[in-house]
Amino acid sequence: MHGCSRIKQVFHLVEELGLKELLPAYLDPNLKPSDLPTGVCFASGASGYDPLTPKVVSVISMSAQLEMFKEYLGRLKAVVGEKKKNYIIANTLFIVVAGSDDLANTYFTIRTPQLHYDVPAYTDLMVSKASEFVKEHEELEYSVQHQLGTYHHKGL
Repeated sequence: MHGCSRIKQVFHLVEELGLKELLPAYLDPNLKPSDLPTGVCFASGASGYDPLTPKVVSVISMSAQLEMFKEYLGRLKAVVGEKKKNYIIANTLFIVVAGSDDLANTYFTIRTPQLHYDVPAYTDLMVSKASEFVKEHEELEYSVQHQLGTYHHKGL
């Protein structure tokens, strides 16, 4: 799947930056509280902005990933306190890897969206959904540019 290869690129980015060898998944049952301040991954490969996409390919929806991020904020605060949590989030790089799976896995595969949208209209809809996703982050009062995982400098 395209999403999986893009996620692997982010994992390699974390290692190349010297932040950590492995970016743990937020849902990993072996995730330790000490993993939270240095970054986790909320991603589910092949998800997309169209609510049908994660259903078609049986992955976690973008909205569910956002809910996990909100939960993460509470867990991070419990580990490092409010002040340090705010510092970490303010200095975090967020990466979103999403979009083409909506076209590949939903628009062209199940074809239901084709009943309502041509390709330009569907891509406009996906841009709108992406904007809504970012705005929801802004409502959390964080300057979020992208999201997939959180990456921090060592020693925080």
